[in-house]
Amino acid sequence: MILFIALTFISSLFCQPSRIAALSPAIVTTLIDIGLEDKIACAAGPFDNIKLSKKTQSLGMYHKPNIELIIKCKPDLIISTFAGTPPAIHKKLEKLNYNIMLEKPDNLDSIKDFILKMSKLFNIKTPSVIKDFDNICVDKTNKTALMIVGLSPIFAAGKTTFVSDAIRCAGYKNLLDGGYKRLSIEKIISLNPEFLIVAMNKPDSVREYKMLKEVFKDRILVVDPTYMLEPSSRILKGIKELSSLNK
Repeated sequence: MILFIALTFISSLFCQPSRIAALSPAIVTTLIDIGLEDKIACAAGPFDNIKLSKKTQSLGMYHKPNIELIIKCKPDLIISTFAGTPPAIHKKLEKLNYNIMLEKPDNLDSIKDFILKMSKLFNIKTPSVIKDFDNICVDKTNKTALMIVGLSPIFAAGKTTFVSDAIRCAGYKNLLDGGYKRLSIEKIISLNPEFLIVAMNKPDSVREYKMLKEVFKDRILVVDPTYMLEPSSRILKGIKELSSLNK
């Protein structure tokens, strides 16, 4: 029995991927945060706010990763995303018989589940990150809001998005149904949210923001998109930031 357990453990070690191709910045960020940076052999950007190892090869941008570079990277695991990786790219990689993990970050639980998958696969411990996800939500969701994720044109995140789940945890009730939708200023005014949450750095120069500011005044909350619009462990910081504004 002891010999069987030992052999199983040794076998699991050999099954662990040693070269990951991460096809989105969110995947890269999460892998780094849980201590798997040395496993990232190649990755798709942008990498504006990510410090990558010098050994990590660039695969281009996430919406158009370079297949030739992926092949050259020789990954034993490719992690792609449902919304980010183009379907045509995903199908080509499947035909090449790669080991592919497809992530679909619909809500906070799906982001947490990805971390748990990686923890089990690589036999690492991530209790602090998991605990943060379990305890991040405030007790009450009592203020209505719209989550603006783009300003020119205006796009908002509906209730079926992970972004909506994040603002719910920060104490806000999303008024918009569905997924990501383009909205007019007139439609936003008609929905009459108590708060507009704008995920954008320095929006003051954008015409649409100025128009919304005239109507909503101090009911506009500006948050860092780096932490609110990426389905990664970074979203914990975004939720904390937004929660601090919920007073």
